[in-house]
Amino acid sequence: MKTYDTEQRRTLIKILENEPDRQFSARELTELCVNKNPALKINESTVYRILSRLVEAGKAERSASPDGRFLVYRYTGECSCAEHIHIKCTKCGQICHLEDEEAEKSIFEMVKRCHFNIDEKRPTIVGVCEKCSL
Repeated sequence: MKTYDTEQRRTLIKILENEPDRQFSARELTELCVNKNPALKINESTVYRILSRLVEAGKAERSASPDGRFLVYRYTGECSCAEHIHIKCTKCGQICHLEDEEAEKSIFEMVKRCHFNIDEKRPTIVGVCEKCSL
């Protein structure tokens, strides 16, 4: 499917790029786009359409919100996040990259010893972040 380089798409991607470890709902993104550029004609349907194309292109990830009531999206851009393990808070949805190659290597080795196959497109460890555990 052909992708058009529209003002709506550019604005949405810029917002996503500025916070690569944050997940957004389509409603949040619509509001952020309008706040960033009040003259921009964008609605939630347009945001969903752009997000769907980004997911199809492998430039964004879609998952359920922490409470499971709606979908959230996180921009991965050109980076292959499958190469990293992520840590995700089950309460607020915050995602952090595990940026320790030795730790990642150890985790992958432990998983193999337990005879599990990791979904390498979504290697994520879940728990509760420090802020939410207070």
